This record gives sequence, C-alpha cells and structure tokens, in this order.
Amino acid sequence: MEGLIEGRIVHYVLNDNDAGSVNQKRAASFGYSPDAPKGAQMHLGNRAMAGEHCPAIVVRVWPHEYGDDKPGANLQVFLDGNDSLWVTSAKFAEPEAIELGTWHWVEKA
Repeated sequence: MEGLIEGRIVHYVLNDNDAGSVNQKRAASFGYSPDAPKGAQMHLGNRAMAGEHCPAIVVRVWPHEYGDDKPGANLQVFLDGNDSLWVTSAKFAEPEAIELGTWHWVEKA
C-alpha cells in the first residue's frame, strides 16, 4: 500500500477487546500502591469505547501480511489519557468498509 510507512499517523477503530483491556487497566490503577515496582505506571483517562476512532502512529509495516498490497500494521494507539495501546497486525479498511479493529487514513474535515 502506497504511503504506509513507519511514523505515519492513521486512525485506529477500537474493538471490544481493546476497550475492555484499556478500561480494566485503568480500573486496576485505583488499587495502585506506593510499594509497586519501580517504573509501574498508573493508567488514567476517560473511558475507552469500542467504535472510537483514535489517532495512532505506525511503528511497523508488514507489507504482504494479508496478501499482495494488503499490509498489516503494528500501531501505538493514542488514548484519551496518560497511556497508549499497542495493536499488532491491524488490517486496513477503506472508508466505506471501516470495521472495529481496523485502521484507516485520517479523515479530512
């Protein structure tokens, strides 16, 4: 796919598992202890919901993961909080076929 390179910003659509994982980590952070291991992070932010379009930076491209000119992409998804979500092998979706758990080019306003 032309233009898909590491460092590009795209949109990723959270699926149910993504939102659940983010919200679970954030809920567990309220049990944070001062005795937590060095470098432990509290996960704080607004509730994540399936279907949200979130900005993501492409960190790895797998050029033919889903066939000729059908790449998979590893993404760091930026959430509305102090944490992020690492997504691996996300599929591309055309604007008319956007599904949960896929990435697409940023829409123009």
